[in-house]
Amino acid sequence: MTQIKEYPYSEGGSYYFRQSGWTGLVFPVRLEIDYKLSKHFQLGLIGGFFIHPDFPILGYHAGPRLTYILK
Repeated sequence: MTQIKEYPYSEGGSYYFRQSGWTGLVFPVRLEIDYKLSKHFQLGLIGGFFIHPDFPILGYHAGPRLTYILK
């Protein structure tokens, strides 16, 4: 994972932007649950987060999911 942050600063009455960033190894964790509505449709929830060895959890996401199966 690479994170780059840009922030403004003022020098001599003018505004400039600087960037700060880091790169590290993260481990993704993904959780899914589905309910079959019909032969081709599934409704479910999907979620996950990223684990960094030096920090607890960097980010997480969760939300609904509708799937169409091509069979």
